[in-house]
Amino acid sequence: MKAAFRILFIVCSILYPFFIYFGQDRLPSPVLAGALFTIIIFRVIAIGWREPIAKWWLAIGIGIFILTYTSDSLGALLWYPAFINLVFLFIFGVSLYYPPTMIERFARMRNEDLPDYAIGYTRKVTQVWCVFFIVNAIVAAWTAYFSTVKIWALYNGLIAYLLIGTLFVCEWIVRYFYRRRHT
Repeated sequence: MKAAFRILFIVCSILYPFFIYFGQDRLPSPVLAGALFTIIIFRVIAIGWREPIAKWWLAIGIGIFILTYTSDSLGALLWYPAFINLVFLFIFGVSLYYPPTMIERFARMRNEDLPDYAIGYTRKVTQVWCVFFIVNAIVAAWTAYFSTVKIWALYNGLIAYLLIGTLFVCEWIVRYFYRRRHT
């Protein structure tokens, strides 16, 4: 059941910027806020209500919903991608101080016995993702505050995902050569 909600969350999150862009003139802001809140509920169910991070997701969802409902404007809805990047920055950043790092946790899902060189590597990759989340949060916030909804949707619905994919591919290539050098 959690897997189904995880898939729903991912699909809806990817479509969210386009939903806001195409819905801005057709649907009232509180309806759009309700859609975002539904996406967040999918996420909370997928990770489990008892997980501490679920409370952060819920707080963000409730806050954005209340701001949008009371102001009857899109403004708060546009900040969601920036908040999400900050949540991921927090999760990945905390893991640097309380190991294992997030990337090491992901790596251990595939291979329980990581060599020592891999643990150091996963720490560096976690740091790279932290930098990415900082930059992406800044750009997402900039598009929310200074640009049009069209530019906001283009960046947060396409360009940001292309950058994430590019980072994944680059890391995969670096990891391939890093492993070859250490084996």
